[in-house]
Amino acid sequence: MKRSLVLFLGALVVGAFATPSARADFDFTFSSTPTITAASASPAGTVDTISNSLTIGGLPAATFTSVATSGTSTITLSGRNTSGASDATFGTNTPFLDVLVTSNDTATRAYSVSFDVAYTIADPTPGGGPGPQTIHFLGKLTGNIDGLAPSATDISFSLVDFSPALGTGPTVTTGDGTFKVALDSFNDPGLGVGSEGGLTAKVTAVGVPEPASMLLVALGGLGTLGYFRRKRVTA
Repeated sequence: MKRSLVLFLGALVVGAFATPSARADFDFTFSSTPTITAASASPAGTVDTISNSLTIGGLPAATFTSVATSGTSTITLSGRNTSGASDATFGTNTPFLDVLVTSNDTATRAYSVSFDVAYTIADPTPGGGPGPQTIHFLGKLTGNIDGLAPSATDISFSLVDFSPALGTGPTVTTGDGTFKVALDSFNDPGLGVGSEGGLTAKVTAVGVPEPASMLLVALGGLGTLGYFRRKRVTA
């Protein structure tokens, strides 16, 4: 009886810790495509142009370019693609938007760029279930650009314009995996190559026992074993 109980509890503890790593349906891939929905420069340029559905460096991209007599400024949004599957069992951060600001403008001008990033998540090893799911992350970049003074360039993400809000996001099911995809963090861009900004989403598998829960299972099993041992001694 005692031997059987020990074996049972041992299997329960090992199973609790082994289950998450054994689940293959928490793997995922993603891709992201940015679209600029509105943009402006102030003072306005002689030519202000929004260009969507571009490919830059093999990645989907969108640009806003403002040409003025004092110079030209461009804000480039680039998406990302995964080269392989990632594991969302304990949460994985996925940078999905890069922002590059370039300028040779000798004047300081104010900019506003609204965007929509289509973030598509898929199960690379589906065992049935829905196909790839697309989440839309909306936001806005605002601030000044001065091509001659990097310190005067202060383009930044507007917190109040994030949708979903920072730290939140939907739960979706693709293939045989369910994932929460939340806007995790942002990094404001500077001026020029090497000073890019961007956005990161955190993908977390839904239905995975948390480490604390697994620890409680293990402790509960050991406590039960101790109870039966004490009961046998007192008997």
